Amino acid sequence: MQESLIKELYYNFVGSSELPRKYHLLVERADNTAKQLKNVMNKKNKKKLERLCDDYEEIISLEVDNAFCDGFAFATKLLSEAYTRK
Repeated sequence: MQESLIKELYYNFVGSSELPRKYHLLVERADNTAKQLKNVMNKKNKKKLERLCDDYEEIISLEVDNAFCDGFAFATKLLSEAYTRK
């Protein structure tokens, strides 16, 4: 409950910031590498590669969401401490 509320607040009010140029270059390189591998792989191994890429993408998404929630909770605790000491 608490984690989903924090995510909802983030996506509704903060949105997303501009990603650095390096991010876009890495995405482009990863896409090109995946295409090259798909061209030399058989159908069975292509499916495995696609599943691996999808799994990594989902793992990263979960890690990012979790990191934001942890940071938000930490910031809230810091602010709470700061205001109780005034």
